[in-house]
Amino acid sequence: ALERRIAGQCSGNFHGSPGNRMSLYAKLQQREAAGKSVSVLSCHTIKPLDRAGVEQVLGSHARVAVIEEHVPHGGLGSRVKELAWDIRASCELRHFSLKDEFIHTYGSHKDVLTPHGLDAESIMAALAAQRADA
Repeated sequence: ALERRIAGQCSGNFHGSPGNRMSLYAKLQQREAAGKSVSVLSCHTIKPLDRAGVEQVLGSHARVAVIEEHVPHGGLGSRVKELAWDIRASCELRHFSLKDEFIHTYGSHKDVLTPHGLDAESIMAALAAQRADA
């Protein structure tokens, strides 16, 4: 089973849209079944942010991905990047968020997330490409 890092204000639940969340979670489980170590930390609030819990994740993982349905600035990704800088984290840090541009897409939740690269397939492909470049 996926390890869930639970600390302070962060919960073991994987938040986001139900369809996208379950699709991404299933892909992470496939990676785990293939022998890869995978953890999920879900922070449902950024104020207050569990600084110690996030710092623990940044310090104990070689790669960290922040995924949020939020603008690139002022959300969880910004806070995690700030903490990573403060503690001089050595992990690779990737942030997936809404693009800072107007995208003319309408439809289902997945239809809207896909052009932003926030669907499960796009996220997993970007992470795989990052691993290939490493």
